[in-house]
Amino acid sequence: MASILPTNTRLSSDTLSPPEPTAQSVPDTLSLPPEVWLLVFPYLKPCDLRSISLTCSPFRYMAQPLLFSVLDVSPFFLAYNAEHPIPRPRAYLERFTERLKCYQIPHIAHGVRHCWVSPYSRTGFPARSQQDDLDPKLIINAIVDALPHFPNLSTLSWHCINISPQWWDIIQSLKISNLWLNSSSIPLSVTSPLPGIQHLDLDQWPWEGRVTNHVSIHEERAHGVDTVALQYVIQPDVIQYISVPRYDTACHLFSVLSKATYHLKSLKIPFSAASDPCFIDALEHCPSLASLCMFPPASDERSRGLRIGVLTPLTLPSLTSYEGPYSHVLQFALQPLQSINLWGFDERPCVCDPDGLSETLDDLADTATANSLTSMTLTVIRITSDLLETFGLFTRLEQVDIMSQDGPSSDLPIPHNLSAAVPVSTLYTMMNEMSLPRSIQRLRFSTRLNSSKLDILAQEHEVACFMEAFASRHPNIQRIEIGYGIYWTGMYSGVWGRIRENTEVNEAQKLQADSQPVKKGGDIDDGGGYSSKSSSKDYIVSTVVSTVHPLPLGKLTFTEHRRKILFPQDTVTAKGIERHEALATGDKRFWGYFWVPIKRLFGKIGI
Repeated sequence: MASILPTNTRLSSDTLSPPEPTAQSVPDTLSLPPEVWLLVFPYLKPCDLRSISLTCSPFRYMAQPLLFSVLDVSPFFLAYNAEHPIPRPRAYLERFTERLKCYQIPHIAHGVRHCWVSPYSRTGFPARSQQDDLDPKLIINAIVDALPHFPNLSTLSWHCINISPQWWDIIQSLKISNLWLNSSSIPLSVTSPLPGIQHLDLDQWPWEGRVTNHVSIHEERAHGVDTVALQYVIQPDVIQYISVPRYDTACHLFSVLSKATYHLKSLKIPFSAASDPCFIDALEHCPSLASLCMFPPASDERSRGLRIGVLTPLTLPSLTSYEGPYSHVLQFALQPLQSINLWGFDERPCVCDPDGLSETLDDLADTATANSLTSMTLTVIRITSDLLETFGLFTRLEQVDIMSQDGPSSDLPIPHNLSAAVPVSTLYTMMNEMSLPRSIQRLRFSTRLNSSKLDILAQEHEVACFMEAFASRHPNIQRIEIGYGIYWTGMYSGVWGRIRENTEVNEAQKLQADSQPVKKGGDIDDGGGYSSKSSSKDYIVSTVVSTVHPLPLGKLTFTEHRRKILFPQDTVTAKGIERHEALATGDKRFWGYFWVPIKRLFGKIGI
C-alpha cells in the first residue's frame, strides 16, 4: 500500500499534510465539502481509490486513510506439510519499519481499522531463500508496540503465533471488537481478558485475507485454539458471533459455553461437532441465539449416521435461521423459523435428494414455520415438480434459491411427465406450472442444464418470454435469476428485474412481448445494450457477452460466458500464451524462445 506514495518523497507528516488550495487551482468538484467526499470514497474500489489519490493533493489526503485501512504483516511463512516456519530475510525488518512509520502518520493512523499478523499473506508470497533467518519476534514486537497509535483499530487477525504476556498486555488495552484467532495460545499468567470481543472467528483458513469456513491444511498438525484462550476472549455479556470450522476447537468452545449464560446471536460450527456431549448443553446456555449454521463435512462417511441429542422447546427460544442437513431441520424447528439453508448426504456430499427433501418440507409445513418462513436455500441433486410444489405451502415465503447438480444428457434429466425440446425449456415449463405464495419476491435457480440446440438469440427470446409471462402471473415478484450450463462448455444466465407494475402495462404490450423476437443490441423497446469482454489466462480464453433488453414489465440481462481451452497447435495472438505454447511442446532449448516471435512475424508478412 505504501507504493502509492511518490518514491522521491520523504515520509513525514509535513509531506502528507493537506495543502491550502487557492481559488484558481480548486476544480469545481472540490467546491463540495470534504464531508461529502468522505462519504463517497468508501464505496470505491482500491484501484479507483489509488487513481483518486493521484489526481490532486486534497483527494490524496482524503483517500489515503482508506488505502491504509489494513496493516498486514507476515513475520514468517508456512509451507505445505512443513512443521517449521519459514523465516523472512533480515532486510524485511528494515522495510517493514519504514512502512510502519507511514502508517503512523497522524491522518493515516486514524484510518487503520484492521491489523493482520499472520503467516498467510494477503497479497501473495514473495521469493524465499534458505539464508533467510530473521527472528519473527522482532517483527511482532514492532507491530505490537505500534498498535496503540491506531485509535480506530477494531479488528485483529492473529494466526499461528503464541501470545506472550507482554504482547497480551498491549492487545488487552485496545478497543478490539473483532478477533480472528488461529492456532494460538494465551499464557495462564495473564489476568485480564479481552473485554469487548463481539465477533470471533476461530481456526479459519484464510484465502486472500478472507474467511473461508474451512480448516487450513497448514494447521492440521497444529493445536487449535484451546479452552484457556477461549475463556480470555469470550465474555458472556458481549460476544455475539462465533464461527469455527475445526472439530476440536468447536468441542473446546462447547465446554466454555456450557458454563455460563451467553448473549450469543450467531453460531457457526462443523456438523461433525454436533455429536459432542456438551453441544446441547451449550445451546441451552445461549437463549439469544438467532442463527445456527452447521458446515457440511468434506466427506460424509463419518457424519452420515450422526445423531444429535434431544432438544426441548426451551432450548433455542430465539432461533430464526437454520443452516444444516435437511434430515435434522425438524429438530430445530421447535420455534418458527424465518430462514433455512438445507444440504444433505444423498448420493453426493452436501446434496439433497429431491424426493426426501420434498417429504421433509411437507412435514415442516405442518409446523409454525409454515407461516413464518421468508427465505429458503436448497442444494439438490435435481429439480422436480414435487419439490417446486412445496414452495406454495409456506404463505410468507419471499425468496427461493436453488442450486442443482443436473447434468446435461441426451434424455431429459428431470423426472416429469412433460415434453420439451431442450432441458432448460423443461425447467421453464415446470416453473410455469408450480404454485407460489403471493409474497414471493425473488427466485434464483442455478443448474447444469444446457440449451445446445438453440442459438443465442433463441435462448434470449425464450427466457424473455418466460420471465415476462411469469411476472405477469406473480405481481409481487421483483427479481428472477436463472443460470444454466457447465463451466468448461459455456454458462448462461438470465437476470430479470422489475421496472413496472403489472397494472401499468396494457394487454397490447404483453402480446407484443410474447410475439416479437429479441434482437441483440436492442429489442422490443429502444435502448437495449450490448457488451463484450474477453480475457485470457494460460491456456484458457474466456469471453463474456452480455445483452440488456428493456421489456414491458422488467429489464432482462442475458449473459453468455464462453471458455475455450487452447492446445499447443492452436493459433494464439497473446504474447504470454505463445511463450507457454513453445514450452508446452517440449522445446526448451535456447533457440525455442526466439521461434514464437519469428513465427508471428512470418504470419504478418504472409509467409
